[in-house]
Amino acid sequence: MNWVRVCSGAAGVSLVCIVATVALAISNHSLRQQASERQQVINQGLTLSQVNTRLVNALATFAVKNNDEQIKKLLTDHGITLRSESPTPQAPSTK
Repeated sequence: MNWVRVCSGAAGVSLVCIVATVALAISNHSLRQQASERQQVINQGLTLSQVNTRLVNALATFAVKNNDEQIKKLLTDHGITLRSESPTPQAPSTK
């Protein structure tokens, strides 16, 4: 009779452990998916940052080359420093 109780108890503990393992696995999968989605947003932001830098460089080059005061003012108003001798703008620090 004692043997049956010990086996039943061990089976119950095993069942609880299995349920806990499954619950943790599901939770872990959900967290990994969220982290993956966040990483994708970060990567898209980096890509957009590169596009923005290229756009600012193109605008600065055009403004300096054609002496376009409106574009120069637009860039200056947004913290972009233009130098006549070097058409590459200096982006503001993001620190």
